[in-house]
Amino acid sequence: MPTWKEVFAKGREFSGGVVFAGADDEDVLKAAVTLLKEFKGSVFLTSTTSVIDKVNRVADDLRVEVDLSRVEEVILDNEEDMLNEAVKLASRKGVLAKGMVHTAKFLKAVFTKQNGLRRDGDVFSHLGVFKWNDPESGYERIIGLSDAAINPKPNLELKIKIIDNAAKAFVSMGFENPKIALLAAVETVNPAMPETLDAAYLSKMSDRGQIKWQVEGPLALDNAVNRGAAEKKKIRGKVKGDADILIASEIAAANMLYKSFTFVAGLEMAGIVVGGRNPFVLTSRADSWEHKVKSVLLACAVV
Repeated sequence: MPTWKEVFAKGREFSGGVVFAGADDEDVLKAAVTLLKEFKGSVFLTSTTSVIDKVNRVADDLRVEVDLSRVEEVILDNEEDMLNEAVKLASRKGVLAKGMVHTAKFLKAVFTKQNGLRRDGDVFSHLGVFKWNDPESGYERIIGLSDAAINPKPNLELKIKIIDNAAKAFVSMGFENPKIALLAAVETVNPAMPETLDAAYLSKMSDRGQIKWQVEGPLALDNAVNRGAAEKKKIRGKVKGDADILIASEIAAANMLYKSFTFVAGLEMAGIVVGGRNPFVLTSRADSWEHKVKSVLLACAVV
């Protein structure tokens, strides 16, 4: 299994382009300038006004020498045209990153098939990737979590797509056969808890080869990531206590777990959206520029 450091080292080798949609923002420009130092590719800054002078100032503030030959400005008259052009650029060049624009407007441009990131049959899902020092083994682990941002209440068919998106991203990161746990409050099937029925169906589909990945559930969180807890409860299977990817039952559970990992446990993380032609970065406008850099490098590692 790859380490956190190895995943980001792969991202730094990316030689394509990163397109920031809505670049007229201090933190976005800090992320862009840092990426010019961190990776081999080019940076495209889309905006409704010129930002190149600000790039030089931010570089001076960060004490980073910027190779302006690797920076290209794309200026459009209005935000809608700017967003559409940013998505079209990313479909050709590599990775799209949300800048200082509203999420709804950004996603509208991404979901427009004519812009090239979304193809027929594509289903987008969010993937959070966390660095965790496992107290049970004493080793560093990478844990994935999906879907905390895109699909509110996925049905069985949609969950298969979410699983496939996350698993393919982990293979691109260097995992040979990622282990996937379907989370619930309990590890037994209970008709009063529909998510346990979905987990059982998906687990059986995996057993029969209808899903190509190692999928097991329902599993409570402790049984998914802690071998001792799984053994005490006499849970069988290859995923128990050793999950690489956690699939939540719906967006509320995933979002609360995502924020618990980051704000309570303080885990280092990066987040991307997968399932389209190329991954893209959907960070909040309030996220730090350091977090934007990590998320872009993760996207570069799996593109």
